[in-house]
Amino acid sequence: MNRQQPRTEREIVDTLVSALRESLSSTVIALGREISSHGRARADVAFLIDDEVWAVEVKKTDWRRAIAQAVLNRYAFDRSLIGLWRTELEEEIVDEAERWGIGVIGIQPGGAEVLIPAAQNIPDPSLRDRVVVRLERLAE
Repeated sequence: MNRQQPRTEREIVDTLVSALRESLSSTVIALGREISSHGRARADVAFLIDDEVWAVEVKKTDWRRAIAQAVLNRYAFDRSLIGLWRTELEEEIVDEAERWGIGVIGIQPGGAEVLIPAAQNIPDPSLRDRVVVRLERLAE
């Protein structure tokens, strides 16, 4: 097994969070994992940057599920993305995400890169506000 490949989804999330902290350190207001958004839904990674709330659904293998969850995240987040290990990204995945207005982040050892920017959503104000409150508590 190639040790560069993550063994778990958590390892991918850890790599993404480290990359976001490093690259957005001067602009990110709050960053959290498993942020509740609506109902039982939780975003794997969520962050508040400037005046926008972003969500990233991270998956090791089930990219269709990541896209489905990211589509639902549009109800509570200004921008919604999927994050997959860079070597797992295929054209079909990128095309499908783009079709839904979902951004794509390629994650790899030591970093992450936005391959497709996320479209601007118009989230439900009450759901968005709840997410913002949760993230701002993390920043305190």
